[in-house]
Amino acid sequence: MSPICELTPDYILSKEEHLQLREALSTVLANPYRQYESFCYQIIELLRNDKIPQNLIKSLTECSLKNKKEDPFIFVRNLPIDENVPVFDNENPVISKYELKKTFVGEGCLYLIGHLLNQVPIGYINVNGGDVFQDIYPQQKLKDTQSQKALGPIYFHKDLANHFVRPDYVNMISMRSNNENEIFTTFVKNIDVLSSFSEEEIEGFEKPNFYTPFDDLTTKAGSYNVGEADHHPIISDGYDIRYFENRTVGLDDKSNQLVEKMKSRLHEMKKRVQMIDGDFIGVANNFSVHGKEVGNLTQPDLAWNRWTMKTVNVTSIEPHRKNMLSGSNYVVQG
Repeated sequence: MSPICELTPDYILSKEEHLQLREALSTVLANPYRQYESFCYQIIELLRNDKIPQNLIKSLTECSLKNKKEDPFIFVRNLPIDENVPVFDNENPVISKYELKKTFVGEGCLYLIGHLLNQVPIGYINVNGGDVFQDIYPQQKLKDTQSQKALGPIYFHKDLANHFVRPDYVNMISMRSNNENEIFTTFVKNIDVLSSFSEEEIEGFEKPNFYTPFDDLTTKAGSYNVGEADHHPIISDGYDIRYFENRTVGLDDKSNQLVEKMKSRLHEMKKRVQMIDGDFIGVANNFSVHGKEVGNLTQPDLAWNRWTMKTVNVTSIEPHRKNMLSGSNYVVQG
């Protein structure tokens, strides 16, 4: 049975383009977890030296011009990933990755695509110590949380929605999948949801009568105390949805009823993708919500090894510079 895919790809690399890109990225020697700026420089050099497939560059340049409110997703298939991807230790998969992963093809794809889309990747000191390249990979002690280290579902959300540095984009590449297990990445456009509510409901959503705690990874795995989250509206600026399924609550009965309506509407409108190895999906974080849905697991042990690599990116670093770690151009203090 073919994996479920309810999004239309923007671009699918040919076999020749796949091999060309793999060969180019395999020449990058800088370790992005130790020499991040050198790694970025080496990726840009591949572009300058015409080592990247031209049709991929053209397609991504066109994608960068999309109306993100109307079309907040970018979907590319058949990208190269690292060969012989190691299985990480679920007790501490980040440390295990540092020890076992010696090539950086997946990271190269993420940085290259982000660059071609005019995005700037950032890290957070409370998430993997500031690594730009993060992993959606189960960790034993965080398996029941609502974080990238969860084993089970991750409910509808936008990344770091109430953080003082909210990313503009979330980019993901599938590094290891098993499509006999029903594990879906799910997506909903904000505009589809907003157009389904009445004016009275929208007015209710626009009041600051809701509360969402900071995400689990920021508060449970980080060293920097980000304090307490503020009360907030769910809908603002006519397009933005600030909501985390099963975490956002209303401060009164009427607001709680709206929270439940939002949950139902998101599930009615969602698109699902069973990502396969080499799939890239980029999400405009301010114009959509996404999640991870878990259905029937025919091989539950393999769910522990499912791996998607991600970056969170901004349009420009300048508005966030005051929140950067001292001496860093890309790591947020928080």
